[in-house]
Amino acid sequence: PLLAGKDPKFAAAFEEKIDEFFKMAHTSPLKIRIQTMTLIYQILKTKGEISDRFFRVLYEMLLDADLKDSSVCESFLDLLFTALKGDHSIQRIKTFAKRLFQLALHAEPPFVIASLLFFYRLMAIHQGLKTLLTFKESEGDMDEEEHFVDAKDSDDEDQPAENGTKIESETNGKASYNPFKREPKFSGIDNTCLWEITLLSNHFHPTVRKFAAVILGKERGPIDYQGNPFLDFSVGNFLERIELKKYRKKKSTGFIKLALKNRVRISKLEDPLTVEGMLKKDKSKVRSNEAFFVRYFEQQQRRKEQTKPRKKKSTGIEEEEIDRYADELFEQELKKGDAFDDEQWFADMDAAEPEEEEIEDDMGEYTEMLENVGDEDNEDYEEN
Repeated sequence: PLLAGKDPKFAAAFEEKIDEFFKMAHTSPLKIRIQTMTLIYQILKTKGEISDRFFRVLYEMLLDADLKDSSVCESFLDLLFTALKGDHSIQRIKTFAKRLFQLALHAEPPFVIASLLFFYRLMAIHQGLKTLLTFKESEGDMDEEEHFVDAKDSDDEDQPAENGTKIESETNGKASYNPFKREPKFSGIDNTCLWEITLLSNHFHPTVRKFAAVILGKERGPIDYQGNPFLDFSVGNFLERIELKKYRKKKSTGFIKLALKNRVRISKLEDPLTVEGMLKKDKSKVRSNEAFFVRYFEQQQRRKEQTKPRKKKSTGIEEEEIDRYADELFEQELKKGDAFDDEQWFADMDAAEPEEEEIEDDMGEYTEMLENVGDEDNEDYEEN
């Protein structure tokens, strides 16, 4: 009710603090900056107009190197899509898309896939974005010598220099694209193309390649993916799928609510992968991110077929014949000699042991010998 404008007193109080909110959006940590920008958007939306200042701050936040690896990246993209969806400046929307893909070139597959989906759905709303895919930079623009001039602190685009001439980077009479322009509307985006998607069409991830090819028109068919790329294309989801374990499907109320909000990985919702199931599956129905599993299972199957069991070396005599021969030989030896007599063996052992009297006599002789040796040593000591 407060942000919807139903209470004008509180809405006016928020408008008075708008400058402080923008200051927080510049100096706070990334998570607080995104939350602050969401609040600012709601405040400006009640007034019916989103200011250029708001878009400048969003455009600046895309330069944050920690954004692509942050856990709040999804929240930022949601805010950015909501803001650009209602924007009327096609040049500004193009500039945002250009910087987003510049960041995506250095990001992991989940962020890249999310950026492609972002642009695909935004292109369905703003048809003018298609010119980024069809514009061709002339050879003269590419061969023109570049001139670098120090930027001024002011935001004015047509500020004159000290000698009275305008500082403007021109190529054949047209302002070239400047990726570091603070105001996205004046970046010269109409003189460049979105060549980053061409690079992504050669990406190592199959889903990235497919989505980029669809956007470029190299493949037919719409992108009908409705999941959460930050979960479905994460490393954790891949490892859970390749483990080939069966997970018990949860049916709790909380789990169902999370699934409806795309907060659950696809590995928790779909049946686990099996070798037989993937090999028998129609390849036309295999998703691009599952093509790896099909190729892996096919290679394993071919290796099993090529590997033949090793044959044991034949010695000419079977094990059964050897056992039979050993039994017969043992029986023959028993027939030749008498049976083993346990009582006779113990009697012989007792006869071989010395008696106690003999042991005592031996000990007496040994003690007497030691005493004689001691007496002789004493006599020699006294003589010396």
